[in-house]
Amino acid sequence: MQDTIELNLLRDLYDIDGAIRSLESQLQNTSKEYKQGIRMLLKERAAVEASICDGNETIDKLTPKETRSPSLTKLIDDPSLESIPQTTNNEG
Repeated sequence: MQDTIELNLLRDLYDIDGAIRSLESQLQNTSKEYKQGIRMLLKERAAVEASICDGNETIDKLTPKETRSPSLTKLIDDPSLESIPQTTNNEG
């Protein structure tokens, strides 16, 4: 009887450890997605700043906002995890 209880407790520990590893993995993936969104926004910020520094001289008189992708516009309007475009690469 004691062996059964101990086996159940060990199995419980194994399940808890598995859940912790799963959450840690999800945290890392979410962190990567947020970093991707931040990189996208920093790149767009640099483009806007460059436009200002160039005296507003832009290609075909289009500002960065007018040439911005719909996904980047969505991210700027709604800066949330759901607005960050999903990538298939595993960059860190």
